[in-house]
Amino acid sequence: MAQAVGENLAANPEDILKPPATVPIWDRFLFGYTHQQGDEARQIALVARHIALFTRFGFEAPVGSEAEYIAKMVARSDTTVTWSRFQEIVQTLRDRRILQGDRTLFIVPWALHIHLWREYWHWYGRGFDFARAFEEMPVSLHGWFMDMFQFAHGTSAASVVRDILRRDGVYASRDFLCSDKGTSFLSTLAEADPDATLALIERTFGAWSRDELCAFEGGRQQIVWTLEKIAVWTPTFIRAARVLVQLAVTENAKNSNNSTGTLLGLFRIGAEDAATEASPVERLPILLELLRSGNDDLKRLGLKVAASALQASGLGFRIVGPEYQGLKERAALWRPQTYGEWWAAFRAYWDCLINETRSWLDALRREANSTIIDAAAEQLRIHAHREEVLSMLEQIADDSATDIRRLNHFFIQRARWHRDEEDQSVHFRLRRLEGQLTRRSLESRFQRYVLDTTWDEWEDYSLEGELRDHTRPKKLVHALAARVAGRDEDFACLLPKLVGGTTETAALFAFGQSLCAMDKNNRRLLPMLEFESDAISSQCLGGYLAGLRECDPDKWQQVLLDLLASKDTAKRGADLVWRSGVDDCVLNACMDAFEAGWIDAGYFRSLCYGMSWQSVSHASLARLLSLLACREDQVSAFVLVDLLDQMLNQNVWLVESDFVFEVVTEQVQFEDHRDTMHSYHWHGVCKKLVEHDPAKAMPLLDVLLGKMGDDYSLSYDREVEPLAHSLCKINPAGAWEIISAQLLEPAPKWRGDLLNWLKGGIGGFGENDLAPPIAEFPAQMVIDWVAQDAEARASMIAHCAANSLDDKFGGELTRALLENYRTAEGVAVAISCNFGSGGWTGPTSKHLRARRDQMRVWLSRGFDVNVMAWIEDEIVDLDREIEAAEISEEREPWNRP
Repeated sequence: MAQAVGENLAANPEDILKPPATVPIWDRFLFGYTHQQGDEARQIALVARHIALFTRFGFEAPVGSEAEYIAKMVARSDTTVTWSRFQEIVQTLRDRRILQGDRTLFIVPWALHIHLWREYWHWYGRGFDFARAFEEMPVSLHGWFMDMFQFAHGTSAASVVRDILRRDGVYASRDFLCSDKGTSFLSTLAEADPDATLALIERTFGAWSRDELCAFEGGRQQIVWTLEKIAVWTPTFIRAARVLVQLAVTENAKNSNNSTGTLLGLFRIGAEDAATEASPVERLPILLELLRSGNDDLKRLGLKVAASALQASGLGFRIVGPEYQGLKERAALWRPQTYGEWWAAFRAYWDCLINETRSWLDALRREANSTIIDAAAEQLRIHAHREEVLSMLEQIADDSATDIRRLNHFFIQRARWHRDEEDQSVHFRLRRLEGQLTRRSLESRFQRYVLDTTWDEWEDYSLEGELRDHTRPKKLVHALAARVAGRDEDFACLLPKLVGGTTETAALFAFGQSLCAMDKNNRRLLPMLEFESDAISSQCLGGYLAGLRECDPDKWQQVLLDLLASKDTAKRGADLVWRSGVDDCVLNACMDAFEAGWIDAGYFRSLCYGMSWQSVSHASLARLLSLLACREDQVSAFVLVDLLDQMLNQNVWLVESDFVFEVVTEQVQFEDHRDTMHSYHWHGVCKKLVEHDPAKAMPLLDVLLGKMGDDYSLSYDREVEPLAHSLCKINPAGAWEIISAQLLEPAPKWRGDLLNWLKGGIGGFGENDLAPPIAEFPAQMVIDWVAQDAEARASMIAHCAANSLDDKFGGELTRALLENYRTAEGVAVAISCNFGSGGWTGPTSKHLRARRDQMRVWLSRGFDVNVMAWIEDEIVDLDREIEAAEISEEREPWNRP
C-alpha cells in the first residue's frame, strides 16, 4: 500500500488519490484480482461509496440500525441491492479486511476511505439534499457524517458545502449555529471552504453585539479553532483576525488557547512561530486598527498583540495542527528567509507601537510605556535595533506617565541576568540611564533602592550559591537611612513613602532598622507613628521598632503598649508587634486589646512564625489559648489549633488534655472554608492528643463519626477519614461498639456517611492498596452483631463490605455475609455495588476484564457454595458489561488505527 501510494504521489503530485495508470490500486482493493466489470463489481463499489460517507458505522447488534439506514440509501440508487445483498457485500469486504472492527466498522486503509468518499460525490452528489438527509439520518451517524466533509475541498462535494453554508441553509437556525454539533461542523467545513465558512461566521457571530458575545459560551472554543484554521491562509487572515478580535475583547474563557491566546499566537514573529502563511507585514493592519481604535479595550488588546509580536525569546512551542487541513498540502507557514527579513519584521511592529501610542492620554500611555519596556528587553537582543531601543528608553524615562517601578525592574533584570550577553557599550549606556534616572532626587534614589529593589537584587548570590552580605542596595539603603536620620527636610520629603502606600519590600524593613540605628534620639519615630493616610504601611516602622528593640527594649515596649492601649491605634500596634517581635508584657497587652474587641485573632498567628511563641512565658501562652478557646469565630479556632500543633509535645503540655479535646471537637473545626493547612494542623493536634492521652481515642472517634452524620463530605475528607480509621486500630472492640450504636441511632434510616467511610470512602483509581476501616474489626464480631437482627442489619452491613474477598483487605467479612445472607434482600446487590465502585484509568473494558480475571481467581479457591454462586453471577454480569464497554469504545472518535 505504502509503495503504491508513493509511486502515485510521484506520478500525480497534485492528487495522490488519483488512480494510477499502471496499477488500478483502488479497484484492486475493492475487487481483488477478479473481473472488475459487471453488476457485482458495480454493486460492491456502490455500497462501498455509501459506507464511505461516514467515518464508521454500526453493523452488528445492538448498533445495526445504522447499517440498515445506509442500506436504504443504497437501495434508492439501486433497488437490486436488498438488505440481504447489502449484508453479503459488507461481509465480503470484512473478509477481505477492507472493513474492520467488531460491531462498528470502518474502512481500511484511510486513503481508500477518502477516495471512496470523493467518488460518492463525483457519481451521486448532484441534487443531494443535506438538510433532508441530516433529518432522516440516525443521530448517532451525524458526527461521523459531518467529519468527512474536511476532505471536500476541490471535489464534487464542494457545492454541497456551499449549500450548507448559504444564508437559508441549516445554519439559518440559531439553535443549530450555537450547538456543539453545529460549531464542531463549522470547524470541519472551514477545511473544505474557508471563504464560505468565514462569510457565515461574519454574518452571524461577527454581527452580534458585545453583550451577546460575552454571553456566548457553549461552542465558543470551536469557533475560535475554526477561525484559527481560516487564519492560516493569507487571503482570509485579516477577516478571521477581526472576528477573533471581537471575541477577544469580550473574552469569557480562561484557557490559554481561548480567543485572546489564539489571536496573540497569530502575531508571533519567527520561523513558523505563528500558524499562518501571512507575513508579519500582511498581519500588521490588524495591530494598526487596534491601536488607532477609539475604544480603550481595543487599544489594550493592541498592546497585548504588540507584546506578543515583539517577544523574541521564551516562546515555548506551538501545537501542530492548523497547517494540516483535509487533503490540502501542508500550509507554508511564514518563515523569514534571512535574518534581515526577520529583524525588519520586528522593526515594523516596534515602530508601530511607538508611533501610535505617543499621543495617548496619560493612563493609557502608562500601559503603553510598560509594554515598550517589556518589549525593549527582547529587542535589545537584536544588534541592529539597539540604538533605537536605547533612544526610546531614554525618552520613556523622561515621560511623566511612565511607571518608574517597571523601568527600575527592567534595569535590575538586565544587570543581573543579561550582562554577559551584551556588549559593554550597551551595558554602560543602560547603567548611565539608570544612574540618571536614580540620581534625579532623593525621592528617586529612595524609589530605586528601597521601594523597587527585588529579592534577586537584595539577596544577591554568587555563582557558587553563596549569599553576599554586602550587596550594593544594602550599602545604599544604609547610606540613605543615615542621610534621612540627619536631615529634617529629607525626612519630611520621604515620610509619605516611608509609612504610606502598600510597598513591603525587604529593603524598606532594613531601611527602618538602619534609620533607628542612626536616629540616636529617636526623633523620627513620633512623626511616623502620627502620620495619617488612606493607605498605611507598617514595613518601615516595623523595621524601626525591630531595631529599637535591640538597642532600647524598654522604649520599644512602651511604644507598643501605648499603641495597644487605644482602640484607634490597637490594630496598628498589633501589626507592628508581628513585624518587630513580642515579649510577655506586649503579648498581654495584645490579649487585652483582643478581649476589648479592638483586634482580631489573626494577629496572634504571628506567634507561629519562626517559633516566636517560645519567647514568652507559659502563663501568657496559657492565657492566650484560653482566650482563643472562648471565641466561636473560625479565625480564632484556626489560630488556636495552629498554635497547639506547634506547642504540644510529649514533654511539655501547657494545657490539660480535656481542653485540647474540647478544642478539636468544636463545631467550628468542621465548618466550611477550612483551608488545607488548618486541616493539617488539626490532624496533628488530634494525633498528639491521642498519643498523650490514649483514653481520648474512643470519645474522639465518637465525635468524628457524629460530625460525619452532619456533613457527608467528612466521610471522605483527607484528614478526618484517615484519622478516624487510625482510631479504630487502637481499640477495635471499643470502636465497633461506638460504630454499631451510631448505625442504629437513626433507624429505620441508614447512616450513608458512616457506611461510606467504613467501606473506604468514595474510592480512587486503585493507587492505594489499603484495607478499608471495616477490615479493622474481627469478622465474627460483626457477623454476631448482624445476627441479632439479620433482617434489618444484613443489608446495611453489606453496603459497607470491603470490595475484596481477600482477608488482608477485609474479605473475610464479605465472604461471611455471602455465606450467611446471600439470598437476603439487598445483600448480594449491595456487595456487587461495592465491587463496582471506584475509578480507573484507561479503557473501561480493560478494567472490567481485570475484575473478571480476579473473580475467576477467587472462583478457583473453593469458597463456600453461596460465595461461589455470587462470583459466578458477577462473572456473567461482567461479561455483559465488557461487551457494552467494547461497543462504546469502538465508537469513540479517537479509536481508529
